[in-house]
Amino acid sequence: MSFDDLPRDWPSRPLRDPDFTADVLDLCVSDQDRTAGGLAVLFCRRDDTLAQPVFVGDIPDEQGLLDALVSLGRATVEMPPVAGAVMAIVRPWGAVCDGDRRAHQQAIEVCRGVGITLLGMYVVTRTSISCLPVAPELVRGTGAA
Repeated sequence: MSFDDLPRDWPSRPLRDPDFTADVLDLCVSDQDRTAGGLAVLFCRRDDTLAQPVFVGDIPDEQGLLDALVSLGRATVEMPPVAGAVMAIVRPWGAVCDGDRRAHQQAIEVCRGVGITLLGMYVVTRTSISCLPVAPELVRGTGAA
């Protein structure tokens, strides 16, 4: 896992493969972001390629994370080219925990509600990037925010 492994044409490749997406997250989430902690979102176009990375820091607790997921999801309504997203909980260290799973469920519900596809949910730390599994039928957006 490393952004050093990214192919030259990585910006034109869809973020559907978890290993490839982990490498893109490794590129987009800085060491400073990992130390501070927060939420990273890779907004994607209709072809699932990266449109815009976003990092939200200063998230005080689990409820703040859930609220940030809702706010960013709702913001996609104002961004017509956005059709999907990769979301990542960012922190200095730690394995996947129950709070991450709750955030993952929130991300699924938010994306479904605003009509975008959740392409993946990850936990990014200073030493690892973990993908949380999800059934594909749960992540396709259906609209109606």
